[in-house]
Amino acid sequence: MHSTPKVFIISLINASKRRKHMSSLLDKYSIDYEFIDAVNGKALSDMEIENIYDSESSRFFFGRDMSRSEIGCALSQILAYKTIIQEKLSGAIILEDDCAFSSNFKEVATHIHQQADPSEPAVILFQHHRYYAPLWCKKIIKDHKLCSIKQVWSNASGAYGYYVTQQAAKSLINYHVKIPHVIDYWDRMIRKNIINLYCIVPYCVGIADIGKHSQITDRPTDENPQGKLWKPWYRGLEQQLANILKVLSCLLYTSPSPRDRQKSR
Repeated sequence: MHSTPKVFIISLINASKRRKHMSSLLDKYSIDYEFIDAVNGKALSDMEIENIYDSESSRFFFGRDMSRSEIGCALSQILAYKTIIQEKLSGAIILEDDCAFSSNFKEVATHIHQQADPSEPAVILFQHHRYYAPLWCKKIIKDHKLCSIKQVWSNASGAYGYYVTQQAAKSLINYHVKIPHVIDYWDRMIRKNIINLYCIVPYCVGIADIGKHSQITDRPTDENPQGKLWKPWYRGLEQQLANILKVLSCLLYTSPSPRDRQKSR
């Protein structure tokens, strides 16, 4: 096993500026990387969408259908999982093409890769995650901790910077045979025992200036309510209860967001 994990970067094939940005970052750290050609969801046919996407599940969980770009994003991440298995890697880091790194990114990545158990379905967020509890944290290097994320206070989202073991890659592929929801609905996957979720505190993968304008442009918004549907009433109550428990559990233990960090400087 290599001491430093391989990195897979999800990027549209014509995103030359973003690819150049990521290449310059990773070349600086002398890290082995490979671009995964992202799936353009807008180019998928209706038949392709029907074969790979579970609309009923998405409406149940989110009260709306996924956009085509969200479906393309999910398929792109799944391609990365499949590549991890095909290349027989014990684990790898998956990034989107608009990331920024902390100065000790490579050191943290190397430690995680060397210590991770390939047989555990572990997903480790290198990106920012706000809620954690010190009871489930352990120090790894210098000021960094590895914290286990529990579903009751998770509220975890985002898939722009994380580590995946081989077993997690297999579990995620099996779970997404027909895509039931957005790819970063980590809460649901914790609840279903698909993965064990962890985060690095403080985080070491952020969003660069080049990522201010998302390439996913067709998500339903307040100005575009066509995708909105009502959730079942009991789903609303369940979410409210989860929010109350999250606040009670983690009121004292939060990781500063990028905005919070800037204010403290």
